[in-house]
Amino acid sequence: MDPFFIVYIILLIISIVFWFFLNRASVRADRVVELLEAIDKKNGRQVELLTALLESSTISLNDEEKEQLITDYFHEAKLVAENLILSDGQLNEDSVIKFAKFGNKYIEKEQEKGKDINDSIVSFTMLKNQKFSVLSPKDRKNANELYKNNINFS
Repeated sequence: MDPFFIVYIILLIISIVFWFFLNRASVRADRVVELLEAIDKKNGRQVELLTALLESSTISLNDEEKEQLITDYFHEAKLVAENLILSDGQLNEDSVIKFAKFGNKYIEKEQEKGKDINDSIVSFTMLKNQKFSVLSPKDRKNANELYKNNINFS
């Protein structure tokens, strides 16, 4: 037998095995892509349904869910207040304004519940004072002015 023929047969067998595994991997990859596309399409439909549900005015929340929303406004205000200083060391005026708006929403929700809002105002003012205390005197003055201009309660 010719040695080139043996080398040719060995290369042919290696090529067939390589082609088999490469083809098999390609088929599996195609299946994974199909599954991911199906999941994406399903998630898109769920987002559309949730958006439609949120936009509808027929949503009614029980007391526990309303309490959670109120807690969330206070929590969101805390998170926003963590970013009062930009990376360049300047006062983040947008965060101060957002902080005040969350305060307004928090107090509005307390009023809707029919509660005496004085305790809520005190709690939110304490949060403001705590978060603004880390600012430089100049930034604290500017932040207090922005806060006062955007807050609905005193």
